[in-house]
This record gives sequence, C-alpha cells and structure tokens, in this order.
Amino acid sequence: MKRNIYGILFTGVLVCGVLVGCGKSNNNETAGGSKTTITLGKEIQVEGSGATVSGDTITGNYKHCISGDDTVTFQGGTYDLTATVKDGVHCNDAITVEGGTFTISAVSDCMESEGDLIISGGTITGESQDEGLEGKNDITVNGGNISLTVTDDGLNAGNAITIEDGEIEITATQGDAMDSNGSFTINGGRIVAYGGSAPEGALDCDNAQITINGGTIIAVGDANSEISTDSKQASVLLGQYNKGDVIAITTEDGDEVISFTLKEARSNVIVSSAKLSQGATYKVMVNDSQDRTFTVDSSVVSAGGSANVMGGGKMGGMGQNGEMQRPDGMDGMKNQGEQTTGGMSQGNMPQGEPPEGMQAPGQSGTFGSNKNDNGI
Repeated sequence: MKRNIYGILFTGVLVCGVLVGCGKSNNNETAGGSKTTITLGKEIQVEGSGATVSGDTITGNYKHCISGDDTVTFQGGTYDLTATVKDGVHCNDAITVEGGTFTISAVSDCMESEGDLIISGGTITGESQDEGLEGKNDITVNGGNISLTVTDDGLNAGNAITIEDGEIEITATQGDAMDSNGSFTINGGRIVAYGGSAPEGALDCDNAQITINGGTIIAVGDANSEISTDSKQASVLLGQYNKGDVIAITTEDGDEVISFTLKEARSNVIVSSAKLSQGATYKVMVNDSQDRTFTVDSSVVSAGGSANVMGGGKMGGMGQNGEMQRPDGMDGMKNQGEQTTGGMSQGNMPQGEPPEGMQAPGQSGTFGSNKNDNGI
C-alpha cells in the first residue's frame, strides 16, 4: 500500500511505513498558506493547504514536505515528494531510512538532518537545486540504493561520512559529490560519483584524508581529496580523459578489472577495487587502446592523476611528514601522485583565490544550529 505524508510537522517520534507512534499537528495559518493537519491511524486524513496532492505526487507549499522535531524513521512505504520551498524531509534530530521508496524533488535539500542521517535500506532518487542528503553530524550508509542529481553537494556531513555498503550514484553539477567536514571512510558498497569543476571534486574531506578499505569506487572530479596511505584497499589516480571515453583497467593478460564510460570530462579520476592486487601490473585502456600501465606498489598509485594534499578548507596545515602545507591554490603545492618538479599538475586547482562568490574547495553550506527550521 502506498503511504503518503502530506507536508506535516511532527513534534514526537515519527516512524513511517508501519505508521507507529505518529502524531498530529496543529493547523497554523501563515502568509504562505496553512500548515497541513494529518492524523495517522488505520486511515490517513489530511486537512489544510500546506501541501497539495495530485495523483501520487505530494507538493510541499509551505516549507518542508515532511518534518519532525524528534527522530524520523522510515521502515517502508512509497514517498513522492516535491518541495517547492525547502527540503523534502527535514528533522531536528536523526533521520533513519530502513526501507521505502523515495522520489524527491527539492528546492533545497532532498533530506536534511540536524543530527545524524543513517541510510540502511530503501531506494532514494532525488533531484535538488541545493544538496542531496545532508547530516549536520554524521552520515552513515549501511545499504540501500541512492541516486542523486544535485547542484551543490550530493552527500554533505558536518562531522563524518562512513559508507559500509549500498549502491550510490551521484552527479553534482557545481559542488562536491561527497563532502565531509570531518572524517571520510569507505568500507564497502558501489560508488559512482561525479563532482563539479575546480575547485570542486567528487570526494572531498576537509583538511583530512579519505580512507578506503573496500568497495568499488569510480570518483570523477577536478579537485579530489587525498587518499590515506593507511587504506586497506588500493586506489589508482587516473588523469583527464574525454566525455564518452570508455575507460577500462585490465590485467597484463587482458582480463578486465573494471570498466566505465565517462559521462563528464574532469581532470582526475579515482578508481578503487578489491580486484587491484598488491604487486600486480595493470593496463589502462581507453577506447580499446592502451594508454599506460601501472604497478600497485602501495595503497595509492598514480597513473596520470593526482589528489590534493588538503581536502579543502581555507587554511594550510601540517603534512604527513610534519612539513607545513600551503593553503589550497597556492603555487608550488605538491599533490598526492603528482610527478612534477614544482607548480600544479593537470587537474588541480588554479593558482590564486577563487572568484568572488565561489567557495573554496571542501567548503559547503554553513553548519550551525538550526533547531527551529522545522516548519512545513
């Protein structure tokens, strides 16, 4: 049975899909229309003009389509949400998705949590003029299917991003596909991430390194953050190729390890797979022609590409060897995998400050207390 929730503010714990512990809001007239009153039980009753319903599509006219003061948990159901003002789903505590099918179109974020955002199942397909999935604290993906096309960041965490499993495909046209303001760890899953042009990238971890211990990853972006050499799984840094090129990594005998078709041209591509074995030599094939070879002699190998020493942010810091690193964009910065004698390699940030109005790499939306941003 399709269970739709029509632009409602909840002040208690909300569990959707099994409709357990759901509350009822008060009707509140405002200049932008009225909030919608919904009563959940055996039947769903809707009153008010805070949302409109046409067929199976729910349009949030006042603020968020679904909003909660406390935790919001989805255990099933089908949700078609169109947020014409703010977020598809917004919560002042944690959002947990254990199941359900979501189709979200939002002016702001598809889902935004003022606390943690946990995805353990379900299918989320979202389009946003801002960000896709945002957690002001941590974002954890334990499973499920996520497909996002956004203007700014696809995943944006104030503290940490941890990916254990799941199918994730993200295209960020002007921001980072995945952006953590703290730590970033990938232990599994299948990830295809396209970030915007410099100073943005596919994988961004502000002032820190990304740890890759598992999964299959294709991350295409101009300015990707550095991969930790403590990672348990090997990653290769490829350079720039053309949109539409078919890229394949094969063994010396020609057995395919991974292949993909580039849907956008960016300066750098990170590829990581459990099939990349230490000590083995591989070929990079472009449109069935050999481009180069590389040998996996460490957890991070350059094959024409590089990654920024700093994961973004505005200030310099200490490098791995205790050397002071220059701020992003400064002349002479040496990047991970870079094989030049000075200056910046292909695909890294241009010199100087970013143009007026553009964020420095790794910066994202302001992470501050927004505990009252819960109106529908």
